[in-house]
Amino acid sequence: MRVLFYDYDAGALGIQSLLAVLEGTAHEVYLYLDCSCPRQYLADNRLLERLFTLTPKQICDDLMAYDADVFCFSITSLTFATILRLINLVRIRKPDAIVVCGGVHSTLLPEKVLLQPNIDFTVVGEAEFSFPALLAALDQHGVTGAKALPADVLPGIWNIHNGQIVARGLSPIPHDLNAIPFLNKSLHHLINPGLTPVYSTVSFRGCFYKCSFCNDPAIREVYERHDSPYCRGRTVDALLAELQFAKEHYHPKHIEFHDDIFASDRVWLEEFSRRYPVEIGLPFNVQTHPLLLDDEKLEMLAHSGCTMLEFGIQSASSEVREQILRRYETNDRVEYLVQKAKGLGMRVETDFIVNLPGETPDHLDQIIEFVYKTRPSLVNLHFLVCLPKTEIADIALRMGAVSEEEVEAVLERGHLIQAKYPTNALAMRYRILPIEFYVACLLPTRISRKINRVLENKYVGSVCAPLGPLFVVGTRLVAGLFDRRAYLYWFQFCFGLRNMGKVILRKVLGKRHPRLRLGGGER
Repeated sequence: MRVLFYDYDAGALGIQSLLAVLEGTAHEVYLYLDCSCPRQYLADNRLLERLFTLTPKQICDDLMAYDADVFCFSITSLTFATILRLINLVRIRKPDAIVVCGGVHSTLLPEKVLLQPNIDFTVVGEAEFSFPALLAALDQHGVTGAKALPADVLPGIWNIHNGQIVARGLSPIPHDLNAIPFLNKSLHHLINPGLTPVYSTVSFRGCFYKCSFCNDPAIREVYERHDSPYCRGRTVDALLAELQFAKEHYHPKHIEFHDDIFASDRVWLEEFSRRYPVEIGLPFNVQTHPLLLDDEKLEMLAHSGCTMLEFGIQSASSEVREQILRRYETNDRVEYLVQKAKGLGMRVETDFIVNLPGETPDHLDQIIEFVYKTRPSLVNLHFLVCLPKTEIADIALRMGAVSEEEVEAVLERGHLIQAKYPTNALAMRYRILPIEFYVACLLPTRISRKINRVLENKYVGSVCAPLGPLFVVGTRLVAGLFDRRAYLYWFQFCFGLRNMGKVILRKVLGKRHPRLRLGGGER
C-alpha cells in the first residue's frame, strides 16, 4: 500500500519510530513535512502567521500529489481541531482515502475521535506493532473487511462498523525499548536539511508523577487498565548505540532528550555519565523534575556534557503547587538546585504557568521574587490550557474558571479550554511578564526591581505590553547568538528562517518539496 505520513515542525518522534519499523517492508511509505512556521517562532503575530503558514487547501493540494492509499496523522489535543480541518479536505478530494489517526488525543479519547465521520481508524497507545498489523489487514481484507474484524483482532486499532464502535483495547506495547529500531529521520532531514544540527530522542517513555495540568496521568491510567507498564526505559548500551548511529548518519552538533523525567534512575545515570563523554561527546539538553535531582545527579549531568537543564516549577507559591498543580517540591529545594546547577556551568531555564484558577497578583509577585533570588538563564512562561482528562480542568470547573460547556467542547470537538483572565489588571500583567523576567534575569537585582516597578505602572505597562511576544523571541535569539550552551535556540532560529523561505516559495511559485520514498527514490 502507498502510505503517507503528515508531520510538521521538527517532526514527531512517534512518526520517526514508525518510519523505522516500516523501512524495508513492501509498502511504499512517504512523508509530507508541513513547513508552516509555528506561532511561537513568529512572536504570536497573526499577520506573520498568515504570511508564513500554509493554508489547509495548499497542504491538501500537496498531499493529493502523493496519490496515497492511507493518510496518517498524529494528533494531540492542541492540534486536533486544525488537523481535522485538513482531514475533511482530504476526504472531499479523495473519497476513498483511508484515514488513520494516532497520538495522545487518540489514546485518551478514541470514541470521540471516531465520531468524526472522515476518520476510519484510530490507534490507541504506541503503534510500533499495531500499525503494521493494520496495514497487513488492509492489504488482506480491504478497508471494509478490516473494520469488520472481531474486537479481539487488531488490538489497539479502533473503528466504527455498522454504526458501532469496535473497541480493541490498547496496542501491544514494546516492553523492551532496546529491541525496537532506531528512529528513522532520513526523510525529515532530506526534506529539510535544517533539522540536521540537532538530534532528538528519548531514553525513557512515560512519567510517574501526577501533575494536574498534564495528561500523562490519564494516559498511565489507560495503560494500567490494560495491565501494561507505561513507564519504561532503555539501557545505556542501547541509547549510546543509537546516538553513535546518529553521529555517523545524521552528523548532529547537539543532542536533545525529550524525556519528561530524564535521570530518574541513579544507577543508569552513573553509567551514562561515565560513558557518554567518551563515546558520544556532544553537548545535550534535558528537562526533568526537581524532586528527582540532588547534588550527585547534577554533578553527573554536568560531567556528562549537559549544557542546558530545564526545570518545570510552574508556580512559586507552595500552596498553588500543592493544591492546584499537585506538585510537592519546596521553594528552598528548587532554589538550591537552580543555584547548584548554575555553579556547575549548566544553563538553567525555569518553566512557570500563569492564568491558573484562583490566581492573584501576589502569585505573580512570588514568581518574580523567585527569579530575583535564583537568576536563571531564562524563564519560559506558559499560559494555562486545560487539556482533556486532566485534573486541572476539573479544578478550574469547580472554581468557576471554565464552564461545563467548555469542558464538553474539549471532549467532543477537541477544542481547548483556556481559562479567562480574572481581571484586566492581571491580563495586562501577563503581557508584560516576559519583559519583567528578562530584566530580572539579566540585570542586578536592585536595578531590575526599579525597572519592573515602572513597568507595572498601568500606563507604562500598556505601552510596553505589545513588546512582550518580541521579548520572548528576542531573548532566545540573543541566547542562541551569544551563549554556546543555548545552541538549541540558534538552531530553531535557522530552522524557522528556512521554513519561512519554503512557505514563500510554495505560496508564490508553487514549489513543493520532492516526494521522497522511505528507503530511497522519488515519486
